[in-house]
Amino acid sequence: MTGNNKFWRASLAGLASVAMLATMGVSAANAATTPEEQAFTSFSVAASYQVKVYDASKPYQEVDHYTRAYGQVVTAADLALYNQNKKYVVDYLSYDQAGTEKVATPYVVTGDVKLFAHYKEAVTVSFDLNSDGKIDDTNDVSVNIPKGTALTAAEYDSVINEPVYPVQGTVTGSESTNIKKPARANNETGSSVDVFAGWTTDYTLDASTSSNLYTGAVLNEDTVLYPRWDNANVGTNTVNSGKNLAKINFRNAGATAADKTGYTLSGKAFPAFRAPAGTWKVALEGADYDFNTPVVNKDGNYTTVDTTVVKAVSGNAQDVTVTFHFNNNGQTAYKTVGVDNADGRYTGTGDATLTTTADQKIAEPVAPVATKAVFTGWYTNPSVNGESNKFDFSKSVDENFKSASGNVDLWAGWDKTNVSAFEFKLGYRDWTNATQVWFVRPGKSYDLPKLEEYFQTADQNNANKGEYTTRQLTGWKWGEDTVTKATAPANKVAYTLKANWVQAASVKLDANGGKFGEDTVKWVTKNPDQKWADVAVTPTWEGHTFVQWSNLNKVGSYVEGKLFANLSDGYWYDVATGKTTKIKIADGDALKAEWKLTSDVDIAGLRNRFFSAHTAADRTDSIKKVANYGYTEESAAKYVDAVNSLEPEYKALESLSGDKLVDATNALAAKYYAAEALLVKSDVPVEPTPAQKVPVYRLYNPGLAQVAQHLYTTNVDEYNRLQQSEGWKGEGIVFYTTSDKTAAPVYRLYNQYTSEHFLTSDKAEWEDLYQNKGWTNEGVAWYIPSDGTADLFRLQNPVSFEHLYTTNAAEKDNLTANAGWVLEGAPYKVYAK
Repeated sequence: MTGNNKFWRASLAGLASVAMLATMGVSAANAATTPEEQAFTSFSVAASYQVKVYDASKPYQEVDHYTRAYGQVVTAADLALYNQNKKYVVDYLSYDQAGTEKVATPYVVTGDVKLFAHYKEAVTVSFDLNSDGKIDDTNDVSVNIPKGTALTAAEYDSVINEPVYPVQGTVTGSESTNIKKPARANNETGSSVDVFAGWTTDYTLDASTSSNLYTGAVLNEDTVLYPRWDNANVGTNTVNSGKNLAKINFRNAGATAADKTGYTLSGKAFPAFRAPAGTWKVALEGADYDFNTPVVNKDGNYTTVDTTVVKAVSGNAQDVTVTFHFNNNGQTAYKTVGVDNADGRYTGTGDATLTTTADQKIAEPVAPVATKAVFTGWYTNPSVNGESNKFDFSKSVDENFKSASGNVDLWAGWDKTNVSAFEFKLGYRDWTNATQVWFVRPGKSYDLPKLEEYFQTADQNNANKGEYTTRQLTGWKWGEDTVTKATAPANKVAYTLKANWVQAASVKLDANGGKFGEDTVKWVTKNPDQKWADVAVTPTWEGHTFVQWSNLNKVGSYVEGKLFANLSDGYWYDVATGKTTKIKIADGDALKAEWKLTSDVDIAGLRNRFFSAHTAADRTDSIKKVANYGYTEESAAKYVDAVNSLEPEYKALESLSGDKLVDATNALAAKYYAAEALLVKSDVPVEPTPAQKVPVYRLYNPGLAQVAQHLYTTNVDEYNRLQQSEGWKGEGIVFYTTSDKTAAPVYRLYNQYTSEHFLTSDKAEWEDLYQNKGWTNEGVAWYIPSDGTADLFRLQNPVSFEHLYTTNAAEKDNLTANAGWVLEGAPYKVYAK
């Protein structure tokens, strides 16, 4: 059960007040009764707020939370923290479970909030730094990446810092507890030294023989990478030193920036995830460098020839460091860009820096927030109330600063003069004191927060099926109205708005013998703009037809099975007292499925087939009545005794229900059929003549399998009932038979697996089908008149195997000529219609 993930969109459209405000804009919002007003001078934010993160696939389940001051942020590094040693990684956060309202990263905290994490399946990439052939927490590091992706530079840099590392994997000093670092050569010509050449997928004892480097392939399973070292000594005393290595120089364009050198095995690519940050091109050519291209040591001595030299994209542009000053004009704000500290959080209010080249454009940081101030943008010099030269992020650094070089500064602009506030009382079900605060422009129209909340009832939690309930936010109370858009208050005024939640309702469906897939119970939830019929799921039960939902846990005075649920209008209907009483279906109600046998075994009809009284005192009369139907007195006595012996089982049915009633009914019906099988036809007709013509009715049901779509009966009550309640279509009288029960009988049988009714005048075939083939004996369908005037044609469909009986020659000819039916003959004659 999921509920409506987009409920705040669908339901708000139906609110008159919201629709009015949406069309009338600011003036309409101001015309409404104003919300609670606070003095701006005494208005303040809380010391800290909570950001609670929930699993979007289980939106009632909190997976982590963060405590932050107003304006502080939750970063991508934060999200990575609670993914360690898990098989999933966070893809993104959103305000809604469906993921359509994505949250920017870093997320700037403006108060308490519930967010939803959307995950991707992950694989673990582990680095065996000490080359011992195993991964342990003390010496090695791991990172989780989305399954089906390649290791990126950001993921690699989160655990590995390549430029500085002692040779042969030895970690010393403080480096042993920080990010681990593979090596680069510290002496390329004079002494014996091993150089880090990359990561291999094979483990070898000396860490210097495997050539299966990982160079950035897509990973679909957990992978362990081992350091690959090679001898870099090029002195005359060492044979073949350095021949396996190839060198790549990353030459920065800026005059003050040092070149960086990396190594790989000759003939292998230097992967992008190991490259320094930046965009790189082939030296002297200007083409983008392809990190899939093998780097080749052409002369066996990597020190004499730079196999590949690349340079920064910026040509001759100067390196430049951009400093973002968040604190300007005396305003305190937490930084939202820059280098984070050791625990992955931005906790300081200091500046943040970004290194680039002057010809590059830089991405605009996520806008910061501050107490009692409105952020106006970034400026090239300190601003007062947002009045300065605004930085244009669509242009390069050089275009903004005119020949920028070295260090340049960007200053946050804050307006503390023209500012008002919204305070939102969120009113979460389990977090009633949650609050958000916005500092906004006076008189400007704002879309108000869109929140979602999910939870489990005690029954849903105990069921352990992952089912849950939702509460729907219809908007925010603005006086007597509920709005989703509002105009900010006047300057230096704070408004408080309270969330208006409407809780979705959940009911429990009890299959009562049936199943919902593999489950016998299912919770369903509807939002206020839905009907129960929109969300209810009908169970199934082989051999049964669902009838309706009835009460399971309503007031005890109601008679079970008499309080019926109408899911379309949302009411219970109590008819136990002889009059109808409507009761609203409420949250937490339980509904029980009511069933009837698909085959509708008429157990009472079987019991009273030939006589109505079944007592020992009436035995003589009962035998006489049965014999009058054309049976021998001896067989009639056996039949009466057999039926009388079943009377206790028949009465016991009254105390049974559900599966027990179904099983007992089927078992007893078989015994009644067996009793009828004891009857033997007498040679001399006993019942007076002349016999009467008996009509045979035909019905058609297109909802059944084709083999079972036609039914023949002489019982007019059965004919009418099947049309009224079972979906059959009556086709009227098709021919007549006789009431003479001394005539040859035609038997009817039922197949519970195909729902087919079969007719035969062959007694041996009839007995074989119900005694050996699992068919249900339904007794004599009719008797064949000895003076019948019309052939009864029997046809069969060779595809569906359905049988059809008709005296209509035109119908027979049409079916055989045009519909593929096969004529099986005319086994006997009847009276034509």
